[in-house]
Amino acid sequence: MMIGPAILLAVVAGAGKIPIPEAAQRFPDSTAFLGAGLQREGHMLAAAIGDCGLGLRGDGPGPQQLAARWFAGQLNEAEKVVVLLGGGVFHDRSLLTVYDDALRSPNLRLRQAAAVGFFSLVGAPPPLPSQIRDDPRVWRQLHRMVRDLDFVTLTRPLVRVWVDSYVAGKGVRRPELFAFRQDGLQCLKAIREIAEPADLPDVLSIWPFLESEQDRTFVMRTIEAISLQRLVNRPQDPQKPSGDWLIRAALAFVDQWVATMCQSVDGERQVRLSLERDRLLAPNRQPTARTWFAVLSIRNSSFFPLAAERLMDLSGRAVKVDRQIFDNPSNLDANHKLREYLPISSWVSPDRRPRRR
Repeated sequence: MMIGPAILLAVVAGAGKIPIPEAAQRFPDSTAFLGAGLQREGHMLAAAIGDCGLGLRGDGPGPQQLAARWFAGQLNEAEKVVVLLGGGVFHDRSLLTVYDDALRSPNLRLRQAAAVGFFSLVGAPPPLPSQIRDDPRVWRQLHRMVRDLDFVTLTRPLVRVWVDSYVAGKGVRRPELFAFRQDGLQCLKAIREIAEPADLPDVLSIWPFLESEQDRTFVMRTIEAISLQRLVNRPQDPQKPSGDWLIRAALAFVDQWVATMCQSVDGERQVRLSLERDRLLAPNRQPTARTWFAVLSIRNSSFFPLAAERLMDLSGRAVKVDRQIFDNPSNLDANHKLREYLPISSWVSPDRRPRRR
């Protein structure tokens, strides 16, 4: 992909500073972290990816600006490591060319950071640096994977690539050009990690191929998270009956929804309808910062990731969000942090839109 001069000029004029956390400065050295062996290396990697991602999400440039600065030669080695380790937080295909370039670098540290960051970008668990064999064949294989994915995602969203990979793994149909070689559950986890409301049609398309109740329940909760629909009708009164029948009712609702769909679903419109249902949005209006701040108060943990990410885009404040386990205590802590960070009445106008590009 070519980076045009207009983009480069915009980068020079207004790009943010790239913060360099301590974990990124030490990468891939894990001696300063607690634990031993692979456990200690895992702690190092989690800190490096998390801190770099938070820095870029909160204070750094957006993904297209990062790519432009990379190819304009404006980054030193430390900044390149941060971009590679933390850029995956955006799950944006515009950074694939950056990982492609880094994987062909003579610098082993940059190649290791690129391998780790690429898997984060696509929503898969990143490998430990020590587990990546320093072999030309390994680097060529990774480079080929990034290059092929860059080509495929010109016409297919990344979530659809994971959907096709899941279906191909079930032996239902052969993949088109490219597929991830991951087991079914990992494909579903990757979809949850990166899916946005616009991906709702692709997420729904996987429903007829789900066989186990575990997979069906997992995807149902993903649908709930990206559409803000109350699929599981949790009783507000703790004295009222609850149990597995609520899950079964939600699965039956999705069964009927998918079976009766006669046209593609507009995910963003579905989100607006859900917000209108909860009286958080007036009809024919767009969600504002105040809308998303109000979503934080809804007692449904699956709604938190989308609301938090929309607020982060609007505010420049960043918190760590667990998209896999919605009721993780860390998400509750992140919810409290966002509330403390954001004095809603003063920090944003109703018409402000997300700034990341």
